[in-house]
Amino acid sequence: MFKKNMILKKFKLLVIFNFFFKIIFLDVINYHLIDTLFF
Repeated sequence: MFKKNMILKKFKLLVIFNFFFKIIFLDVINYHLIDTLFF
């Protein structure tokens, strides 16, 4: 039971981290694309 709970917590953290990473990564790519297109 305890181990299962720990795995669940780690999985949630991973999902949240992945979500934020994608947002930041896409943001940076979009910013650089706009930068190269207009400047």
